[in-house]
Amino acid sequence: MIHRLIAVLVLSLCAPLIRADSGIFPQYPSLTPDGSFVIFSWAGDLWAVPATGGAASRLTSHPGDDLASAVSPDGSLLAFESTREGAKNIYLADLAERGGTLVASNPRRLTVADSGHNLSGFNADGSAVLFSSYMERDIYREERMYAAPTDGGPVLRLTDAYGEHPSMTHGGGSVVFCRGSNNGVRPLYRGPATGELWRLDLADGAFTRLTDDRNDDIQPSALPDGSVVFISSADRQYNVWRIGPNGGKPEQLTAFKPTPEQYTIAHGVRDLAVSADGSTAAFCVYDTLYTLDLTKRGAEPKAVSVTVSDDSDALDRIDLDKDATEAVLSPDGQTVAVVARGEVFIRATAKDRPTRRVTHSEAREQHVAWSPDGTRLYFVSDIDGPPSIYAATVALSRTDLDEDDEAEQAEEAA
Repeated sequence: MIHRLIAVLVLSLCAPLIRADSGIFPQYPSLTPDGSFVIFSWAGDLWAVPATGGAASRLTSHPGDDLASAVSPDGSLLAFESTREGAKNIYLADLAERGGTLVASNPRRLTVADSGHNLSGFNADGSAVLFSSYMERDIYREERMYAAPTDGGPVLRLTDAYGEHPSMTHGGGSVVFCRGSNNGVRPLYRGPATGELWRLDLADGAFTRLTDDRNDDIQPSALPDGSVVFISSADRQYNVWRIGPNGGKPEQLTAFKPTPEQYTIAHGVRDLAVSADGSTAAFCVYDTLYTLDLTKRGAEPKAVSVTVSDDSDALDRIDLDKDATEAVLSPDGQTVAVVARGEVFIRATAKDRPTRRVTHSEAREQHVAWSPDGTRLYFVSDIDGPPSIYAATVALSRTDLDEDDEAEQAEEAA
């Protein structure tokens, strides 16, 4: 009996996909003190590129993931998150500019904890790194804010209050931070979990609320003049805004939104960072890195063209056994269709047969079903926007037949 494997699968009614031209997905940018270089994370390592764009140089190379980073006010130290020794902790490296590029050396571990740390920057004089973490778990499931001295001294809690993303003012007398748990992923959400900005006076422990609205206000950075730039969902997409030292009416600095050709820009601005001199902001929108001149009113964000040397493996092998969410047997019982990580696969029920991938897109595929004769595989996909039903047609390829199958097929043809 010939095993009917699906070998040629053609998607019908599918529109062309919009794909990124850059080929990379930069995340977690930080800036040197004068804003001349942007440091970002890609492919698990840290890279540096001139703020005007160009070739990026690799700062770290390790099997662990190196993620968010921050540069000390004098530019001599690079702090970064890494999983190179287990949980996400904070590391330091010496940083120097040589030959028109940045070089990081002597990486060493700064914090030691079994809970992940979320780096936000340095204090005013660069003697400590600021971060937030769930190190002290409580009935209220939110982060607290800490300072880790760069000389390796004990980690200090900034306040008993909950908060995240602490940013110290340039005089060192206060810290601006965010409270809330929306985490910048739902720009249309309006409810008790939205982020709000606060300022903590370190001398007397007094708190001042800077924003008090239904918008999601997150990732604040204090500027030398006392004002604060942050990300807000006030215009139904995440964008960059600025507010005065004591609050007041925020000023919108960017206005990203999807164009008619774009289905989404992944909620808008994320990963905001500001240079120590307050001149430049850096952030990401979907797969593009941007800078923004904060010294000029009405300045437009500029995309940073990034060229990287990709010497990683061409294939990334992933075990999907634990990621399967659906499995449907074909009418003849010979083939099973599986949905894993939003993609459709098929394979024969017999042993030692290859698995075939049916879909290969950024869309989510689900709800697979076979036609009664097993010649079509139906599924739901949002590749064109609203969920719709698509069909994969079935054909037989010689590469799917073993020797016994070929002999049986020859006998049937005779």
